[in-house]
Amino acid sequence: MKRRLLWKLVATIVIGTVLLFWLIHLLMLHTEQHMSFIAERDQGLLKEYAKKAEKYYLADDIQSLDQWIKQIEEKNIPGLRW
Repeated sequence: MKRRLLWKLVATIVIGTVLLFWLIHLLMLHTEQHMSFIAERDQGLLKEYAKKAEKYYLADDIQSLDQWIKQIEEKNIPGLRW
């Protein structure tokens, strides 16, 4: 009987801890998004860039990634260097 109660307590603590960290993560993302000084349009563009860069990186296509970065540098804000 005592072991059963112990396992219920352990399960409750584990589930509660996982939910707490998940909630903290969501709040952190929400706060970071809304406190940003970057316009929403530009945030979307940066997310698109991140997805494309990740695609090249995961495909281990570093040469194409370098070419794509050079294209971005040429077409975007003058003076912007990475």
